Amino acid sequence: MSFLIQPDLSVSPATLPPHPYVFPLDPFQQHALCAIAKEEHVLVCAKTGSGKTLVGEYQIYHSLSKGMRVFYTTPIKSLSNQKFQDLKEQFREATVGIMTGDIKFAPQADIVIMTTEILRNLLFKQGTETEKVGITAELSLVNLDAVVFDEVHYINDRSRGNVWEECLVLLPPEINLVLLSATLDTPEPFVNWLTNLKQKPCHLISTEYRVVP
Repeated sequence: MSFLIQPDLSVSPATLPPHPYVFPLDPFQQHALCAIAKEEHVLVCAKTGSGKTLVGEYQIYHSLSKGMRVFYTTPIKSLSNQKFQDLKEQFREATVGIMTGDIKFAPQADIVIMTTEILRNLLFKQGTETEKVGITAELSLVNLDAVVFDEVHYINDRSRGNVWEECLVLLPPEINLVLLSATLDTPEPFVNWLTNLKQKPCHLISTEYRVVP
């Protein structure tokens, strides 16, 4: 199931789930929040600076409100470091950890930021003799509600795209997914593949809105 959301559509305020935002939400954000509240997957394709990051942050808010954990993955260490600082500031009541090739801090935190390769290595080791070996030894899927994939268009990268594909295949179907991208070409086949793979709706929410024309 996918939905192409146009910027002139909006959701009735009465139907919006509880959220912490005091400012008006854009239509694509409203639709994404509604899908997340229904425990369904979301792919947001929106230009840089349009506010798609808010969707991933709402998933964190939603998961924490249920007493559950979230992983936030990025393609590069510098972006992981940036998100670690941002999310520590935003979610001050939660514990926040980070796992990259260089840093290991609070792997059992409520929110754990990591490179996508770290998540792939964790998933590969589940149930094997090497599960408690290496940098992912202290990471766990226990009480994990959702994974946010930032810059998910890396799945189309010839040298690294298999990492994203393997993560999506190996993640248990009950874990909710939020996928964010500014440059994912032809997202419809991707959404259809993910919907069939997980047997749960994945909402394609796309907008061409730009902050700067």
